[in-house]
Amino acid sequence: MPTAPRFRLKELSGICRRVGISLEAGVDARKAWSREAERVTGRRAQAIQSIVDELGQGTSTPDALKQTGESFPPLMHDLVLIGEHTGKLDRIFLRLADHYDHLQQLRRSFLTGITWPAIQLGMAIFVVGLLILVMGLIPAGPGGRLDLLGLGLMGPKGLFEYIIYVFSFFLLLGFLLENWRHGRLGGNAVLSFLYRLPVLGQCLQTLSLGRMAWTMSLTMDTPMDVKKAVGSALRSTESPIYTRLGKKIREDLKQGNTIHDSLKNTGEFPVEFLDVVQVGEETGQLSESLHRLSMQYQERAKAAAKTLTVVGSFVVWGVVACLIIAIIFRLAMSYTGMIQEMTDPNWIYKH
Repeated sequence: MPTAPRFRLKELSGICRRVGISLEAGVDARKAWSREAERVTGRRAQAIQSIVDELGQGTSTPDALKQTGESFPPLMHDLVLIGEHTGKLDRIFLRLADHYDHLQQLRRSFLTGITWPAIQLGMAIFVVGLLILVMGLIPAGPGGRLDLLGLGLMGPKGLFEYIIYVFSFFLLLGFLLENWRHGRLGGNAVLSFLYRLPVLGQCLQTLSLGRMAWTMSLTMDTPMDVKKAVGSALRSTESPIYTRLGKKIREDLKQGNTIHDSLKNTGEFPVEFLDVVQVGEETGQLSESLHRLSMQYQERAKAAAKTLTVVGSFVVWGVVACLIIAIIFRLAMSYTGMIQEMTDPNWIYKH
C-alpha cells in the first residue's frame, strides 16, 4: 500500500476517542475501525482500510497499525502495543485522544496569538512592495531617482524581483524548518542552543518533558520491559535532544542502574523531574508519581504556549519595527543629503 499522508491532530483525536469508546462498550475492533473507514476520505482512507483488512485476517491491532507506515505517530504505535499486551486497549485510545486534544489546544493558542503579528508582517511586506513600485513611477530628480529602501529595486521590474526574493526567502525558511524538525541540518546543535535560552528553552523543555512524563506514567504501569518503556517515553518528546539519549540510557539500565540514575547520568534532565522519578522508584509508585507530574507539566505547557506566543509576537513586531526604522532612516538620510547639496554655494553651477 502506498504510504498515506500523516493524520492531523484533530483526526487522530477523533479516531482515538471513537475507537476507544467502541472498545470500551465491547464493540469488536474490526467493526470499530470499519466505522472509521466510512468517515475518512482520500488517501488516508487507505490506511484505515488496511487496518480493517488486517484485523479481518486475525492480525493484532499493533501489527495492523504497522502496515500503515508513518500514517500514525510513533507514540500511538508504542502505546497501542502496550494496550494490547495489558488488555487496556480501550483506555489507551481514550488517553491518546486526551493527549491529542491537549496538543491541539496548545497549537491553537499559539496560532491565535501569532495571527495579528503575522498580519502586521504581511502588511509591512506589502507596503515595501508598494514603495518599490511608486518610487519607480516618480520622475527622477536632479540627483536621480529616490531609493528609500537602498535596495536598488524600483518600478514594476523592481517589484517583480522583490516578490521573487520574498517568496524564495519563505520557501527556504520552510525547507530549513522542516529539515530541522526531522533532526537534519544540525537540528541537534540548534535545539541544544535553543534549550539553553532563558525563556524559549524553558518552554520547549516543559512541552517535551510533559509528554515524556505522561508516556512513562502509562508504560510503567504495564509489564512492558523497562528499557522499551523508557525508549517510548523518549520518542514521545519528539525532540532530538532527548531521543538521542536512548542508547546511553539503555546501556545504563542493562548494567543494573535505576531509571533515576540512568536519566541523571545524561545531564539533560532537570532536578525536579529526577526527584519525582527517584521518589516514585523508592516508594514503588513510579507510575502514579509520573502521572501527577505530567498533569503539572500539562498546566505549565499551557503557560509555556502563551509565553511562546508572546516571544513569537515580539519577534515579528521586531522585524516590522526594524523595517519601518530602516525606511525612516533612509528617508532622513536622503533628505539630509538633499539639503546639504542645495546649501552648497556651487549647487547652482552644478545644476
